[in-house]
Amino acid sequence: MPTIANAKFLSAESYFNACDNASDEQMGFCTNYIAGVYEGLVVGTTFTTNKETGSDFDLSPELLGICANGQPNTMTLHTALMKYIIDNPEQSSWPVSLLAKDVFSSTYPCKK
Repeated sequence: MPTIANAKFLSAESYFNACDNASDEQMGFCTNYIAGVYEGLVVGTTFTTNKETGSDFDLSPELLGICANGQPNTMTLHTALMKYIIDNPEQSSWPVSLLAKDVFSSTYPCKK
């Protein structure tokens, strides 16, 4: 299993290898990692947007096109991300966090 001490960016391939047919302990790593990526994307985007507009700090996943009506299900996000990695092997060397935003917004799209 990857460790924080030796990881700069976790590649999609490394995430897939660690999380495919994972034990309960490893699945805890996978779903917690996904939760952290989601929260990082939301906080980073919200902070940047609010700083630019001068508005109050209000966490807004909708800025990313993610409309989960609250905290999204991490197992649902994990399953969608695993499928994306399988369907897009040419992106397996990319940081998994980079792929996550599009996967999250397609899993929980906002209504237009």
